[in-house]
Amino acid sequence: MKAVIFNGAPTDHEVLEQADGLLAKELGRRGWEVLSIPLRDLRLSGCKDCFKCWLHTPGLCHIRDDARTLSRTLIENDLVALLTPVSFGGYGSLLKTALDRIVKPHLLPFLKPRWGEVRNSPRYERRFRLLALGGLPKEDPPTEDIFQTVVRRNTLHLNGSHFASDFVYDYMTAKQLDQRVKNLVEKSAAFA
Repeated sequence: MKAVIFNGAPTDHEVLEQADGLLAKELGRRGWEVLSIPLRDLRLSGCKDCFKCWLHTPGLCHIRDDARTLSRTLIENDLVALLTPVSFGGYGSLLKTALDRIVKPHLLPFLKPRWGEVRNSPRYERRFRLLALGGLPKEDPPTEDIFQTVVRRNTLHLNGSHFASDFVYDYMTAKQLDQRVKNLVEKSAAFA
């Protein structure tokens, strides 16, 4: 079983950096082969919405940067974990940019009903579990509800089989953070 962590934490987000190490350790303890990718170290351009990944180079963005590697990594793994600061209920800029670039190439330009909604068909039949861990300064239920919805919708877009998400807060102790990460992985294991 292979897992990838897309770490969207900026350099100064200590809690998410700690969570990255704890998540990799917990997944490894459960038998996963884990790769963690700090997105801040990659060269990623924003999506141009040109649709060339649908029409001219199917499944491959024409922009030559590190998003191509992320896209390939996405389909090679059984579990995809997203670590990000939460910004207005959504992903932080590093993860948002990465996902904008890898979602569209994984879709076909054809629509079909899925999960009670009309969606683009997936390009690849491979399915994976999605974990998301959002970082916030403190509890914020309305923001957390929005984030949960965003994660659920991305699971749909990416043809994921299941998702689980949770939050870490700036004030958490190492022990609390470790327990939160273990609980998230346990939620995901329930879908196996």
